[in-house]
Amino acid sequence: MVSEFENKEFDELIEFDEFNIDEVLRETGLSEKDLGRVILQWDGHVLAHGNDDKMIVRCNHQNYSYRSFVLMDGDHHVGEWSKRGLYIGRNGWGLDAYFSFTLTLTLLKFNKRLAFGQSTFVHSDERILGYTFHGFWDNPTNVITPITLYHTSPNTTIKRSFKKLAYLTESLVTI
Repeated sequence: MVSEFENKEFDELIEFDEFNIDEVLRETGLSEKDLGRVILQWDGHVLAHGNDDKMIVRCNHQNYSYRSFVLMDGDHHVGEWSKRGLYIGRNGWGLDAYFSFTLTLTLLKFNKRLAFGQSTFVHSDERILGYTFHGFWDNPTNVITPITLYHTSPNTTIKRSFKKLAYLTESLVTI
C-alpha cells in the first residue's frame, strides 16, 4: 500500500550540487570498479510550523523510477512507502525536530541503484522517531548531479544543516 502523501508535491530543501561520478573518478584517480557507493550524511533542525513533513532524497531532480520504504519505531510504529524518491523518514505530530540521517547509495552501473540507511527525528516534546529505510532508483546514468533532499510542506524550514559526502571504496574517500 502506498502512503497517503504519495500524491503530494515535494519542495526542495537541501542540495548536493557538485556530485558527478565522472568528475570524482578524474579527481581521485579511481576507476569505476573501485567506486562502489556514496554515503550521504545530513543533520539539521526541522521547523515544522505545525506540519508533519515527510522527507525524501532524489537524484537529478527525478521524481519517478523509485521504490522505497521506511520502518518507523520509537514513540510510534508504522511502515510507509514512496515511489517518488528515496523515503528517509518524517517528523511527527507537527512538531519541530532535530534530525540526522545517513544514506548509502550504490554507484555500480546496474539498472537499479540500491539505497539503504537510518534516520532519527528528536522532537521538541522529547518524543523520538527512528527509521530504517531501503529502496532503489531505477536509472543507470553515470552522472548524478545533484542529490537533493525534498519535503512535503512549503512552510517547513531547515536550520543548522550539516551535510557530508563520502565515497566508499577499499578505503574511504571524503570530499
